[in-house]
Amino acid sequence: MTCSCLKLIHVFVPFLLILLHIIEPIHSKVVTFQLEAYYFPASPDGVQKQVLVVNGQFPGPTIRANINDTLIIRVTNSIRDKDSQTFPTSVHWHGIEMFLNPWYDGPEGVTQCPIAYGQSMDYKFKLDRSGTYW
Repeated sequence: MTCSCLKLIHVFVPFLLILLHIIEPIHSKVVTFQLEAYYFPASPDGVQKQVLVVNGQFPGPTIRANINDTLIIRVTNSIRDKDSQTFPTSVHWHGIEMFLNPWYDGPEGVTQCPIAYGQSMDYKFKLDRSGTYW
């Protein structure tokens, strides 16, 4: 490579990195979901029983988002069994690092207080990597 070409690279690469850093947040967005957890009669293994579902689905709904998106997920606890006993709950986000938000990464009673029956909690966090999580 010629010397002038190297100079161009030394100028262009930092400029490109700065530009990408500025443009990246422009493409990110806020993604909101509402999830409600409750018992529902179902037969996921062929035997009818009360199954914990989210928004009426087992397994729960797919949440689609992109790197750098901010997720705001409202979780409502409607978990009550057939005897009307209620249960607290929380969400543990397997594989998602809750950087600067460790209180959002259940389990209940360890890093966060449980969501009481009839109550909701808003989880807000930024996705900093790609992948499939469960």
